[in-house]
Amino acid sequence: MNMTTMKDELKSVKYYYTKKEHFDKMENIIDVSSIKLLVDKYNKAIVGADPQLLDLYHALYVEGHSQVELALEWNFSFDYIKQLTRKLNKYLLDKINKEGA
Repeated sequence: MNMTTMKDELKSVKYYYTKKEHFDKMENIIDVSSIKLLVDKYNKAIVGADPQLLDLYHALYVEGHSQVELALEWNFSFDYIKQLTRKLNKYLLDKINKEGA
């Protein structure tokens, strides 16, 4: 997998969590297993990350915050949040490629 593909998948993960309640209701009508498998892939990949990356993953993709929002909320510069996000992306990409997912 490459970085571009992973970023596209992470957008889908973020979308899923912003609409999770809707997807849960829809599950009885439409097969939503593919998005849930994608979400599970990233939730498993983040296991073992250092606490700051784990927190960042949760804030960005599960809670749906933007990097700008996090910079303000966490009282860090936007550039530092971008740096952490690059580190998170590299961690996820390396882990997923290592596991062959």
